[in-house]
Amino acid sequence: MFTITRLLARALALAVSPLALGFAFSSTANAQAMGYAAGTTGGGSRAPVNVSTPEQMRAAIDAYSGSGGLVLNYTGSFNFASITDPCAQWRKDPVVVEIKDKSDITIQGANGSSANFGIFIVGNSQNIIVRNMTIGLLPGGEGADSITVEGRGAGRIPERIWIDHNTIFASLTECADAGDTSFDGGIDIKRGARNVTISYNHVYNYQKVALNGHTDSFTDHNAARTTYYRNRFENVQARVPLQRFGLSHIVNNYFGRITTSGINVRMGGVSLIEANYFENVANPVTSRDSSQIGFWDLRNNFVGSGITWSSPGGNTVNATNWQTTRAFPEALGYSLAVAPAAQVFPFDADIPWPREIAGKHMDTYHRWMEVVIGPSMAGLPVAALPAGFSATGLPNGFQLIGRPRADRAVLSIAAAYEAATDWLARVPPLTPVTAG
Repeated sequence: MFTITRLLARALALAVSPLALGFAFSSTANAQAMGYAAGTTGGGSRAPVNVSTPEQMRAAIDAYSGSGGLVLNYTGSFNFASITDPCAQWRKDPVVVEIKDKSDITIQGANGSSANFGIFIVGNSQNIIVRNMTIGLLPGGEGADSITVEGRGAGRIPERIWIDHNTIFASLTECADAGDTSFDGGIDIKRGARNVTISYNHVYNYQKVALNGHTDSFTDHNAARTTYYRNRFENVQARVPLQRFGLSHIVNNYFGRITTSGINVRMGGVSLIEANYFENVANPVTSRDSSQIGFWDLRNNFVGSGITWSSPGGNTVNATNWQTTRAFPEALGYSLAVAPAAQVFPFDADIPWPREIAGKHMDTYHRWMEVVIGPSMAGLPVAALPAGFSATGLPNGFQLIGRPRADRAVLSIAAAYEAATDWLARVPPLTPVTAG
């Protein structure tokens, strides 16, 4: 359970942010990671260094001592419409930016930026944040994951890595001679990388979304601990994620239009799969294609229409009856979550809805407020609490989100929060409006 002090700290972080969360995140926000990467700060409050190309980003990382803090603000753009033949991409050389054996780094995409290169976090790299990047249609085939977190042997294991509010996409076009590597991994975690949180990302049009454990023989990945929180996976084929060994908490994500398999837990791995939404998914929770099966602890997931099952034979187990096969073996360090109550401050009553937030197009009325949809659809208890005012006096708030049927815990923490703050006693300045 969160202490009141920790809860107030997270609420304060949300209160001072521009509240452009949900899939429209502002790169200047200062929210904190939930889950296994809790406490990750990246480059912290260091002054951002603007870079607009992968070459400039590499040069800034090379010049950095490796500790103390580096914030890179990526301002570049790429015209994805210039790629008229997606199948030409896998034949090209990969383009990647590597963070290797360096720590305390934030890479953040500026509003409206976009990239055609991958980001690799390898070796003894700790306390790293990658957020608000739009990465798509990479060149290089199997040599170019969009984001990779990978260990490089004993003592060189990435830890406390937060991949947050990124948009990652490729193409499902079947390319001759490319097999399933015309575009490789979306967000891959390999070779023992641990204490990783993947949150608020939108991944679509991908063949292989998220590898977590690269081979059946690399048992060092038993130490892997990964949280997948409030991501949106849609129109993809498989690996959502593919987990070998280790533990994962997959909580409050959306899975839609998945054609081969969704969450595939293998080689003795255990996943706590909680309060997710599945629709139009083939084999949403399964264990297949390895010499040993994996296990799952299923809690309060919503299963919509279009669910199908198949079995390729061998060591295959499907969650057709949606029953737990093994209790999650560790206590989590958290039982409540905090999220903004809105993605923007209050806007003019004459505007139907904001058409753009932090450079992201809001295509429907519901898009600008979708930060509240996930907990509601999952049936989670939520308390909406005040979190302060903007510089111009506009109010904002946050959601305190509990586990299913944890209403008493949510209400008790909410009551303690209200008693410890004076937001309810404060009234923003109001401008009188004269009728007629």
